[in-house]
Amino acid sequence: MEIQKGKPVLKVNNLTKMYGELAAVKDANFHIPQGYVTGLVGPNGAGKTTLIKCIIGFLNYTGDMTLMGAPRNKMNRALIGYLAEDEKYYPSWTGYEYLEYFGELYHLPDVDGRVSETLEIVGLHGRKYDKISQYSNGMRKRLGIARTMLHKPKLLIYDEPLAGLDPMIKGEMMEIIESIARDKNSVLISSHQLNDIEEACNWIVMIYEGVIKDFGEPFDVLKRTSHSKKLVLNIDTADPDRFKDLNELPHVLGIKLSGKTLVIEGKGSERFEKDVFRWLIANDVEFSLKHGSLDSIYRGSLK
Repeated sequence: MEIQKGKPVLKVNNLTKMYGELAAVKDANFHIPQGYVTGLVGPNGAGKTTLIKCIIGFLNYTGDMTLMGAPRNKMNRALIGYLAEDEKYYPSWTGYEYLEYFGELYHLPDVDGRVSETLEIVGLHGRKYDKISQYSNGMRKRLGIARTMLHKPKLLIYDEPLAGLDPMIKGEMMEIIESIARDKNSVLISSHQLNDIEEACNWIVMIYEGVIKDFGEPFDVLKRTSHSKKLVLNIDTADPDRFKDLNELPHVLGIKLSGKTLVIEGKGSERFEKDVFRWLIANDVEFSLKHGSLDSIYRGSLK
C-alpha cells in the first residue's frame, strides 16, 4: 500500500472510554498524518495509555475511528505495531530468538532476513545472540522497537518508550524513531516528559484529564494555546549587561540568559516580536531563532 505523506493514517472521532461513571477519555477528536512523528503528550494520568489501548483494540469504547481510511468494523489492526510501556521479554532467549518467534507468528516469508534487517536498524545486530537477560534497559527497548517493525506496519505506536532511560540513551532512542519515520512510516509516541520528544515531533496531540486540548503542527499549536509568547534565541554573547534595556520594551514580560541562549517572554502579539527584533538589530546583537519548546506550549495551555 503506497504511503502518501501528510494524508491521515488515523482519524479518531468522538472517542469516549468510561470506567463506571469516570470518563478516562472524553469525546476525543483528532487525526495524525502519514509519515509523521506524532507526540501524544500529557502528564501522568492524562489518559494517554487508555487512548492508545482503544486505538489498538485492547479496550472497548464509544465513538469511531478509521485506520488507513478503513472504518472501525473493517480496520486491519495488523497495520499497527505496538510497544507497551511495561513490555515483557523472555530473559532466557537471545534477541534473535525473540524476534524469530514473532516473525514466525507473523508468517513472514523470510524470517531470518527480516530479523537481521530490523536488528541492524536498532543497533543490536552485534548482540543478537546474547541473552535478553544480559541486555540493558535501553537495549530491551530497542529490541521491542525491532519487534514492532517486523511485519512492516503502517502505524507504529510507542507508549512511554523513554521511561527510565538516561538522557544519552533517550537521545539514541529518538534518533532510531526519527530514522523509522524517514522511511515513510507513521509513528505515535506518548510521553509525559515533553522535552524528551519535541525535537523529533512534527505533529502533536495534547491530552489533559482525558480531554484532547489541541492537535496539529507544533508551531500552530503554539499560536493557538500560548497565553504568552516566548522567543528562544541563539545569540553571539553571554554578557547579561548587553540586555538590561531589553526589559524596558513595552511588550516584554521578562528575559533569561543562559550561556548564549536568550529566552524572552512577552505578550503574544506581532508587536512584541517586531520590537524585540528591532532592538537586537539596533544593538548589534547577532541572533538566530529557535522555536518555542513543546514543554512550555503544553504547560501554558493548562493554565
